[in-house]
Amino acid sequence: MDEISRDLSDSALVASIEANLFGFFPFFGNLPTVETHIGSDWSWAITDFQYPLFNSILRARLDPEKVDGYIEAAKSRASSRGVPLLWWIGPATRPADLGGRLAAHGFLHEGHAPGMAVRLCELSGNVPVPSDLTIVEVQDATTIETWCHTAATGFEMSEAVETGWRAWFLNIGLNPKLRHFLVLWKERPVATASLFLDSGVAGIYNVATVHDARRLGIGAIITLRCLQEARAMGYRMAILHSSPMGVGLYRRLGFREYCKIDHYLFSPLPGEIVSQDPSNKQNGL
Repeated sequence: MDEISRDLSDSALVASIEANLFGFFPFFGNLPTVETHIGSDWSWAITDFQYPLFNSILRARLDPEKVDGYIEAAKSRASSRGVPLLWWIGPATRPADLGGRLAAHGFLHEGHAPGMAVRLCELSGNVPVPSDLTIVEVQDATTIETWCHTAATGFEMSEAVETGWRAWFLNIGLNPKLRHFLVLWKERPVATASLFLDSGVAGIYNVATVHDARRLGIGAIITLRCLQEARAMGYRMAILHSSPMGVGLYRRLGFREYCKIDHYLFSPLPGEIVSQDPSNKQNGL
């Protein structure tokens, strides 16, 4: 089991928001057609899918004098496969002016995801659960497939991207560090969330709701379930990377914004940049 962090300071929360995200990166190795690199300078994954999330760069700590070479190497990899590229920038990113350097090389700044955290002892209240709504934890391959399809529908993925998404999580399989939850409303799958236990904190990811079940409080219900599960396991902090539409929901549960995770996009095909990743719609990885 992951060693639970006892440091509840603001600085620890900021560090945990990034560390938990970085902890997820080895799972990128389960993507179809993927090539990955994990190093002290940066970590990256690239696939053949036209979906920026699947072609990500994280945890860059680069020599300022060598940054331009790294950026051009990343662009070259994306161009060779003809896929869009997503570069994540957070408080630990170096050099501090990397965003401007990326822009100078043709990357577009598509905005940021608020990095939010809550001390689980400060979790706000309960959320009423309708009698015709249940939450189940994914326990087998069949339910993983249902979970994948529901999340893909909520994130409005194309059929091709959903194929990669489903293969990714089937390849990961059941893992005690990565727990998935599925909401059934009137016996129909309508929402998803994931609980990722790493770096001493609980990370909330893949919060997605299908279109006709939105604005009913279901996102809050499944998020709270994940938080309660983490607290029951002894975790003291939870983190997430919110979308703009999710900030209000998470604040009502007790989350506060501690940092920003910026997203920079590059596409080798002019005019072909698409919405970057699930977190720009709701809360996704």
